[in-house]
Amino acid sequence: MGADGGWRIPASGGRWLVAAASLAVVAWTLALLPSGCQSPSASRTPDLPPGVLQVRPGGNAPAPQASPPSLAKDAPRRPPPPAQRPTVPASEPVIRVRVDTLGAGPVEFAHPSGWLWLKPSTVDQGVTLRSPVSVQAMPDGWRVVQASGQRDAERLELRPGGPLEIHPPRGAAAELQWRGGGWPGFATLVPLQGDGSAQVDLVFHVPMETYLPGVLAKELYKEWAPETYRAQAVAARSYAMCEHAWWQGRRHFDVVAGQASQAWVGATADPKSRDAVADTRGEYLVFDGRVVPAYYSSCCGGAAASATDAIRDGSWMDIAPLSVTDDRFIRAKNCCEKARTASWRVTLPADEFARRLNTWSRDEGRKDLGTLKSVRSISVAERNPAGRPTMYRIVDAGGRKALWGSEDLRYAINGGASGTRDALKSGYLTPRVERGSVVLEGRGHGHGAGMCQYGAETMAKAGRAHAEILRRYYPGATLESSPSSSVEAR
Repeated sequence: MGADGGWRIPASGGRWLVAAASLAVVAWTLALLPSGCQSPSASRTPDLPPGVLQVRPGGNAPAPQASPPSLAKDAPRRPPPPAQRPTVPASEPVIRVRVDTLGAGPVEFAHPSGWLWLKPSTVDQGVTLRSPVSVQAMPDGWRVVQASGQRDAERLELRPGGPLEIHPPRGAAAELQWRGGGWPGFATLVPLQGDGSAQVDLVFHVPMETYLPGVLAKELYKEWAPETYRAQAVAARSYAMCEHAWWQGRRHFDVVAGQASQAWVGATADPKSRDAVADTRGEYLVFDGRVVPAYYSSCCGGAAASATDAIRDGSWMDIAPLSVTDDRFIRAKNCCEKARTASWRVTLPADEFARRLNTWSRDEGRKDLGTLKSVRSISVAERNPAGRPTMYRIVDAGGRKALWGSEDLRYAINGGASGTRDALKSGYLTPRVERGSVVLEGRGHGHGAGMCQYGAETMAKAGRAHAEILRRYYPGATLESSPSSSVEAR
């Protein structure tokens, strides 16, 4: 692959090229074949520490998958995370999106051109193969079948092991095909060593502006207003940029394609999503000269949460646009009243409520929370300046008192939930004990920090532009465009 990226579809002599490439692969394999029988280490290396920008497990979203173990037993010590939030990038970043962790079986990719290009990331040379291509991780390399499922299918082996890149032809308009869908950019299969399961992470490398339409198409309803889409585009772009900066050089992906980061459908033809990204191309939320990690949730319930309370402590989010410190965060009652989850209720037996809290505190090593014996009473102990509860006081049957953070309580209850009916959609609660049960009157859906998506839609329908929406939900932040966006718009 040249410096300009990718490779071109073979000309009429393609079949000769494939045959030559196959011989080259065999020669490459023999030259790099290790001596003796080698197997991956059975030891498990520690998981990566959670990122400052990631939502903690639990809540309205499924728990994010644990960060994968190191790719090598003797991998060098990871560098520390950057101390500062990123500045607006001078050029378009490439976002690494993990879409799935796959089992030990083969994975098949295709491309409408009839060709694919594969390359182990540890070597400079790749090989052109006929599509579809089936790939399966082996202990010391990759088992590959070109023209998979066809009469002239051919089996090859690629060495060495390690991450394997799968590219479409350079300049091709169509995306890679996987599981019946289109996926932009190129894919990397990353073996996860240390657990003996031969699992691999599937990561797509996608330019930012190509990545974003697939986020909007999944995050918002199709009937919502264009200005809501534009506000979401800027928030999603800013969030992804911060995740990209946080994990660069420290992990093999920046975000996941799910609610643990932000949803993503891959390629999309949705015109509203594509137009919103194009209309805001290169626009970032900025505070104090650096990009804001622009969190957002479905429905705030009418009261904002501080990012340091709702998500986790960290200097990157302890900034004015994400800290509930004054009346700019007090929202009108009609902010998101029309949301289906503006209000809801969960009722649990008092003993079950205590059991879930005890299990979570034990598993998390939270000795400060102790062990509860059923529940006698529960009440709001602290609220933030917007009126949203941040701490609950629980008194158990023995008279012991414990203070629980609102999000910790949500994670604990949801950790033992059997479905959506006995799970908390947010940590914004009016709790009480009634006839041996804990009744939790809830408001909103999600952590409540940053932009409220239903609130943004309410503003958009009232005629507000996306810049005004963003000013409301990220007070003090301004919009700044990447220098590359003006050049590319010419």
